[in-house]
Amino acid sequence: MFGLVSQLAAQHPGLLANSCQDHGGTWEFMELVVARLRQVDGRWGFNCKRGNCGDISQDVVDYHYGTGSASGSTEVYVIDIIGGHCGPNPAPAWINQTGTGLGRWIFPR
Repeated sequence: MFGLVSQLAAQHPGLLANSCQDHGGTWEFMELVVARLRQVDGRWGFNCKRGNCGDISQDVVDYHYGTGSASGSTEVYVIDIIGGHCGPNPAPAWINQTGTGLGRWIFPR
C-alpha cells in the first residue's frame, strides 16, 4: 500500500505538506488516504492513539485483522503513513508500528 500513499502524496503535495493539525493543518490528506485504502479493503480505518479514541493519530492508519466488529477493536495492524510528520519535509511512508503501543480502530474519525 506504500505505492498508493506515495501516489496520493504526489498528486496532492499541498495536502501532505499541510497535514500537521498541531500547526494549523488539516485532516484532508489522512481522510483521502483512508478513503482510498477503504476502496481496496473496508478493514482500513483511523487509529486511536494509545487506545484513546479522543486522540486520533494524525499520521497513522489501522487495519483490522480480527474477527467481529472493527469498531473499537485493538486487533489491528498500526501503520505510520507520513514520515517526518509535523517536520519541515513530511513524506509518504509505510512503517509498521504494530506492537509499539496500543492501537484501536475507528472509522469515521
